[in-house]
Formats: sequence, structure tokens, C-alpha cells
Amino acid sequence: MIKLLKYHATIMAVVGWYFMVPPIDKPTAPMSQWTVQDRYDTEADCQNYQQILGNHINNVMQQEGHAKPDTAQTMLLLGQCVEGDDPRLKQ
Repeated sequence: MIKLLKYHATIMAVVGWYFMVPPIDKPTAPMSQWTVQDRYDTEADCQNYQQILGNHINNVMQQEGHAKPDTAQTMLLLGQCVEGDDPRLKQ
């Protein structure tokens, strides 16, 4: 039983979490067409990155006097944290 638990934990560590963004020209594309921006060991780490990124984009927009994000910023704001074995990645 211990060997099985160790094996399962190893698989989970390999799977990890991805911060993914949609294609610039098709923000409604299936997730299998999205791009991995970065990989994280935990969902919390990924979500922390997502929040920091959102705050940074908002700060840049305020500093530059923009009312809304440009296309690249929009794609990053649409990004999501996705578990590596999420079935949507295979569709």
C-alpha cells in the first residue's frame, strides 16, 4: 500500500499546474489550443502568479493612462490555471 501511495504522489507531482492563455486571434478556442505560459507545482502557486500578473497589468494600464488592456494584456487576463491532467487539454 505504501508503494502505491508513493507512486500516486509522484504522478501528481509530475502533472502539476499550468498557467495557460488563449490564442490572440481566437480567445474562445478550446483549451487544447491554448499556450502554456508557465508551470507550477501547486494550484495555489499558479493562482498567486495569476493574481500578481493581473495586478501588474492593471498598474501598467493606470501608469500609461489606458482605460482598457491591449490585446496581449487581454489574453493574459483571460489566462487560467489548469491542472496538467485536465481533460480539456486533450479535446
